[in-house]
Amino acid sequence: MELLRRAQRRNPTRPVRVVVFSDTYNLLPAMSNTLKPFPAEPDKLWPVDHLPACTAHPLGDRLNEQDLLYYFDGPLLFTCSQGGVTYLACASAEGELVVRYFVARVSDALVDDVKRDRVTIFDALNQPELWLVDTWLDNSIVEVRRLRGLDAAPVDARPARDVFLHVQG
Repeated sequence: MELLRRAQRRNPTRPVRVVVFSDTYNLLPAMSNTLKPFPAEPDKLWPVDHLPACTAHPLGDRLNEQDLLYYFDGPLLFTCSQGGVTYLACASAEGELVVRYFVARVSDALVDDVKRDRVTIFDALNQPELWLVDTWLDNSIVEVRRLRGLDAAPVDARPARDVFLHVQG
């Protein structure tokens, strides 16, 4: 939040475009005054005990950023590749040492559609092969869980249905 205030002080007449997913804010491309706090305890990751951990998954031992699509105080949206397969990763929550990502298997054409604002981030992530991945801050994987769509995640932990990579309008 302090970075946002400093940016506003440097140039108060220029709007500040923000996509934030950190300890206390939900992913929302917006002007700075519309940031929305996470519910309950912001420094804790949302509970996933009801989702069994997967020991066998196709993601390897770390999420290697390939194409960084959005960065704010850390990678928020990026592609990664494992075994020749492309995945789209989107930050969901951040704890003290762990970052939680939604990771979906996607085609290169779908990534291109996200970059060109033809597809929302929600729709790009809401794929048949969708994983919830907890990583250390260096993106090495701690735990992986399978999701049956983004609707299985809390509303405040996933991108809004109408969010594009770039601000529309």
